[in-house]
Amino acid sequence: PWCDQMKVLAHGAVGGFLTHCGWNSVLEGVFMGVPMITFPLVFDQKANSKLIVEDWGLGWRGKGSIGVENSLIDRERIAGIIKRFMDSKSDERKDLERKCKEVSEMARTSIA
Repeated sequence: PWCDQMKVLAHGAVGGFLTHCGWNSVLEGVFMGVPMITFPLVFDQKANSKLIVEDWGLGWRGKGSIGVENSLIDRERIAGIIKRFMDSKSDERKDLERKCKEVSEMARTSIA
């Protein structure tokens, strides 16, 4: 790899992780407690996106939402999602951060 993704995700300046939802990336995001925007492409990535968003509540869908599963998403929509996602003052964001921290602590405890 060209960089150590765990070190990047551990950095305090990282407020979110736009991910293709490959399993290694999902585990790294969960372990580091970083909220995720999902952009699944193929294979297990769509199921992983569902886990992140619907089952675990650790992120939002960027691509793969009902009605836009196989369509292109324009830059205005992506910008809107990211702007809302990174609004650290919103209750929605605070809830997401709390949930990510909680699950991260469970993940870390389970391997300690």
